[in-house]
Amino acid sequence: MKINFVCWGNICRSPMAEYIFKSLDVEHKYEVISSAISNEEYGNDIYPPAKDVLTKNNIKYNTHHAHKITKEEYEQSDYIIVMEDYHIEKLYSMYGKSNKVIKLLEKDIEDPWYTGKFDKVFNEINEGCINLYNKNIRNIKIIHISDIHYSNIKDINKLEHLYNKLSIYKANYICITGDLIHSNNVIENDMNYKMIVKWIKKLSKLSTILISLGNHDIYIKDGKHIKKYFNNKFWNELDNIENVHVLNNKIYKDDNINVYGYTQSMDYYFKEKDESVEILLKEIKENKINRVSKNKINVLLMHSPIHLNNQLVKEELKGYNLILSGHMHNGMILPIIDEIFSNNIGLISPRKKLFPKIARGIIKGDNIIMICGAITKFHSSTIPLIKWANVLFPVSINIININNKEFSKTFKYSKYI
Repeated sequence: MKINFVCWGNICRSPMAEYIFKSLDVEHKYEVISSAISNEEYGNDIYPPAKDVLTKNNIKYNTHHAHKITKEEYEQSDYIIVMEDYHIEKLYSMYGKSNKVIKLLEKDIEDPWYTGKFDKVFNEINEGCINLYNKNIRNIKIIHISDIHYSNIKDINKLEHLYNKLSIYKANYICITGDLIHSNNVIENDMNYKMIVKWIKKLSKLSTILISLGNHDIYIKDGKHIKKYFNNKFWNELDNIENVHVLNNKIYKDDNINVYGYTQSMDYYFKEKDESVEILLKEIKENKINRVSKNKINVLLMHSPIHLNNQLVKEELKGYNLILSGHMHNGMILPIIDEIFSNNIGLISPRKKLFPKIARGIIKGDNIIMICGAITKFHSSTIPLIKWANVLFPVSINIININNKEFSKTFKYSKYI
């Protein structure tokens, strides 16, 4: 896509806009140039006070030669961005009307060559460039699932049914926020190992797959005890599948989105009687999870949401637009109750705590937190009488639509699979 910023002489406003827009890390996606509607400053460099204000705001620029927009540039540009109404009239008279000619802001941006208000003009152009960038981020659809808890070969039908459901939605990304497997004991069985890899490969044909890890993904059972265990071979094999990214304290980046997958440690989950907010805060800082991009949508995949209402945690993570979690199995709230009482309180937590405050739904604040209600509510280790209660808890799939950093979500329930 080619964007051409235009002003009167191409020595103040339009080159300022060109280099401000380029600073948003768009050159891999857009060709960005600037030009004039007159020959008045032909061949001249950027006006020195304009250079000064760019330098003051850490905007890099190159040697510049002002020129008048040509007919070829007018025809080949996808967008021609002007500073005031007069520029539109002049361009129309030169090369004909076109709906690709638009103003950077609704109001006119004054010419600082006359007024000397370079700081004011910089701020207005900067605002317009960020708005322009955001408007050109395409709509994004994210499918959010969690807590599959694959346990044995009997779960293959469940995975196939889930695949068929996910294939309907045509998402850009499928985010799995932890507990893909019930424990590492599961993938010690060669058949289970191969079946999960095969399913993830199939899923990767639908969308970009982003996987973060939950507590069940990082332990192994030893009798009645559990201990830390990470199967590098298995997770590396998944990570090496085309279009699949295992985000074990890693970040995924593309033109539109940054997604950080944070693995809460075994110490966080099990060192103390309850999940530890102190360890959580320590890990957020150690892993630099709070560093985000100002120019992209920032998403955090974080398995357990239990402490996301803690003020210190909220302050650390406020740069994220969207936080996706699982772990809570919807607080074991039945769907009919979930629909009637749309709060975040659950019935019971994974640690058998009654009435957890953050267990389901959406929480809005500095960012938007969405908690997925799990694919499997009662997994294979549950006693059979309780396990059959899965029929009462259909799986939940979160469908998240992002349009210019506005978020909307649809809950989709499917019968027990």
